[in-house]
Amino acid sequence: MFGLLRLAKKLSAWGHVPWNLGRIVRSYRQRTKDGSVCYHNWYPCNDYEDEWFHRFIVRNVGTEHRYHFFSVFGPRIALTMSGKNKVFVSGENVHIPNWPYEIYQDYALDKVKLSLGYDDIQDERYIRFPYWLLYMFEPVVDREMIRERIDEINRAENTRKFDCALIASHDQWNMRSPMYDALKDHLDISCAGKWKHNTDDLWTIYNNDKYYYLREFKFNICAENFDTPLYVTEKLFDAFRCGTIPLYAGAGNQPEPEIVNQDAVLLWKREQSDHSAFIQEVLRLARDEAYYDKFVRQVRLLPYTEEFVYEKFTLLKEHLLKMARA
Repeated sequence: MFGLLRLAKKLSAWGHVPWNLGRIVRSYRQRTKDGSVCYHNWYPCNDYEDEWFHRFIVRNVGTEHRYHFFSVFGPRIALTMSGKNKVFVSGENVHIPNWPYEIYQDYALDKVKLSLGYDDIQDERYIRFPYWLLYMFEPVVDREMIRERIDEINRAENTRKFDCALIASHDQWNMRSPMYDALKDHLDISCAGKWKHNTDDLWTIYNNDKYYYLREFKFNICAENFDTPLYVTEKLFDAFRCGTIPLYAGAGNQPEPEIVNQDAVLLWKREQSDHSAFIQEVLRLARDEAYYDKFVRQVRLLPYTEEFVYEKFTLLKEHLLKMARA
């Protein structure tokens, strides 16, 4: 993955087309067995047949046509190399200066027929399609299935076996350290990722099943990598899915306000210098079972969530069908 990032940065600075461009671009391409989807510059994936967008096409659109899906993990020039049904997708933050993904901050709207991302862009070729949708919902345009999934998330419960989990590989932008430092003397924080690693349980006991692992904890420190308005990843929703209380930082303190019940999240507000109220609330929840019960049983996903998800899936289906007919 880091090799891809280095190459993307290098290619963005090239003022000429390299002699071996075809080989470079092909090395970042994967095709499903049925030929309906080619993935370019895509996320690392163990099974492209099972990748979310391929399953969406199989179940909602049909495999008679070929679609080319592009993302940010490779040279931008790949966008010029393939067929007509081009879709650009990014679940990454494309607005960080001097970060390789910055070359995609326009969401490649001039190169594709459809673009999906977390930003709010008014363009007929763009759908706001935050990446947490892929983690939380099956790729089916079915209102009943969506409603059942929302209900499942709202009813999720944790075992309260342990205090607090934190799973992260880094903290390059200092999103996690302040919260961790403020709570480490008050809670037993299990750090199962590379960053602050202090337990192997995720692997040795839970077989690297993140959801099974998180269900054992009262709290989950689930800060984003960046604090950018509208940028909300699966991290917050993973905590909801596992019935644990999210200790969250990011999205300008407003993570999906039409979707997420803000009262069901404990927000670490980075702009504040005094976090004593946050710390005291966490401690009260950790020590008072009745108070914890009341908090954790709140609705997590608001009623509009059903309409939001159904609308996004319907729009995606309509755009893909329209592309195939063109």
